Amino acid sequence: MVLLNKNEFERYSDELVDLIVELTGKYSVLPSIMVEFEKEYRENIDVQSLYRNIENEGIELYNSDQRRNFPTLERYINSNF
Repeated sequence: MVLLNKNEFERYSDELVDLIVELTGKYSVLPSIMVEFEKEYRENIDVQSLYRNIENEGIELYNSDQRRNFPTLERYINSNF
């Protein structure tokens, strides 16, 4: 899941599509990249079971709030396939 605000969504939506196409071509997998507005996600985390599961079991690859770089998606995929 990718959490974005409205401005970020408009800015990065094409790049996310390009990423999906690249990963599909390179690894023959179709990633499920969900884009949600961060405000909606945070407001509904206690109500939506999917959001709760992602919060509890998801793997954080990058967190822009903390300005920390996590392993890149490609490195994560290579280590798990």
